[in-house]
Amino acid sequence: MKVDLFSIGHFTVHTYGVMIAIGVILCVVMGYYRAKRMEMKAESVLDLAILCVVMGFLGAKVFFVILSWCTWIFRIRGIRRHYLRCGISLDLL
Repeated sequence: MKVDLFSIGHFTVHTYGVMIAIGVILCVVMGYYRAKRMEMKAESVLDLAILCVVMGFLGAKVFFVILSWCTWIFRIRGIRRHYLRCGISLDLL
């Protein structure tokens, strides 16, 4: 599978991003029609989808920061000795 679908200047469209977008769109469309068929409020499916996508992005970023917290502290504070302590503490985990 190609990693990059195409590039326009510095803007690159990645394959996994397109696949995730297609999956989210298909899930929203299917949920919308199923909610209509079951006589539920179909607009609430759209509201929930927007909320889930935003929370998914935020959760992914928080998870990424938790996994690489030493790098983030190093970038924020710029203290090299703290980075050394983080490396030692991560080796103990």
